[in-house]
Formats: sequence, structure tokens, C-alpha cells
Amino acid sequence: MLEKANKYLTYFEDALVVVFLSVASILAFVEVVLRYAFFTSITWSSEVVVVCIIWAVFIGLSISLRKGAHIKVEVVVDLFSGKKKFAVVLLSTLIGFAFALFLFLYSTKYAAFLKESGEISITTDIPEYIYFLALPIGGLLFSIRYIQEILYALREREKKRCKNLNK
Repeated sequence: MLEKANKYLTYFEDALVVVFLSVASILAFVEVVLRYAFFTSITWSSEVVVVCIIWAVFIGLSISLRKGAHIKVEVVVDLFSGKKKFAVVLLSTLIGFAFALFLFLYSTKYAAFLKESGEISITTDIPEYIYFLALPIGGLLFSIRYIQEILYALREREKKRCKNLNK
């Protein structure tokens, strides 16, 4: 069941990033053509391009963690071996999870504040909190991926322990 949930989560993340980056790219291209060929522009295009890129970046946090491309301090981890190495990896993963959870919780509070304030973008007439939802959604996806990393590390540790017991 977890494998199926992971499959859907992966598809969801990838699809969202493709949509946001595609919209940003197409809109930026159209804007360049309109400005330089027809001497006109779409007033809201630059704002939407920036917001789409922000959404792609915050969703991309969890994608980078899933693919093992997230920033790690391998030099420190490689100084240790065995149980100490496992402890350092687990500690760094827990710190990453704490950051992701912090991002999710506090950005959710701020998005709720923006919703209550009723602020609306001048150029697009879209409520500001909708733009800002990229942070809590990205933080949630990031947190989920860190939980997966923690579970994976614990599962691998248990497999190694069982192998050593069977020898």
C-alpha cells in the first residue's frame, strides 16, 4: 500500500512541476514575442511566471529529496562507520524533517493569515494566499519525503541487523 501511495505522490509531484514550468515557459515566451514583435504586453504575465516558478521550486524540494539530490554534508557522514554513521545519517535526516515540518506549519499559519486579510493581487485579482500556498504544500511534500527517508534508513538498519544475527 505504501508503494502505491509513493507512486501516486511521485506522479503528483512530477505533474505539478511540469505544469508550472510549462506555464511559466510558454507565458514568458509569449510575453517576449508580444513585447518585441508587437510592442505590447500582458500586464499580469510576469507575476504569473514568477508564481509558477516559485510553486515549481517548492514542490521540487521533495523531488530533489526523493532523487537523492538534496544537499547533504557527505564529508561529515563519511568520517564515521557502522552505528555512528547510521546515527549521523539519522540525525541529519531528522534535522531536515524538522526544517520541512517548520516550513509546513508556519507557512500554513501565514497562508491562513493572508486568507483572513483578504489581500488580492492587483494585476491578477487572485487572492494572495493562493500564491503563498506553494510553501505549505511544498513543506508538506518535503515532510512526507523526509518521513520516507527516515523509514527507509530504519528499515535498512534492521535488514543489516537481521543479516548479522543469521550469520
